[in-house]
Amino acid sequence: MNASTPTDARDPALSLERLRADIAQILGESPEEIADDDNLVDHGLDSMRVLNLASRWSETGVEIPFAELMEQPTLNEWWARIDALQRRAPEAP
Repeated sequence: MNASTPTDARDPALSLERLRADIAQILGESPEEIADDDNLVDHGLDSMRVLNLASRWSETGVEIPFAELMEQPTLNEWWARIDALQRRAPEAP
């Protein structure tokens, strides 16, 4: 997948790779340019883009509070929070 290819919103689960790809796509960068501990604001991620990502990711059933994303804007921090939320979410019948 290249930076211009949007991810499939129908994908039921988020993964670290999908987060990286979505962030890269919205920033117009390649996923390889985004390190796990990079401050995403330093890459140009602003509040409107974070809202867009949170909305996109909520389509998978994971609601991530905007304030939490802005508090610690690194891929590692976001993934830790999202992974924990997905593990607690009840499985579909």
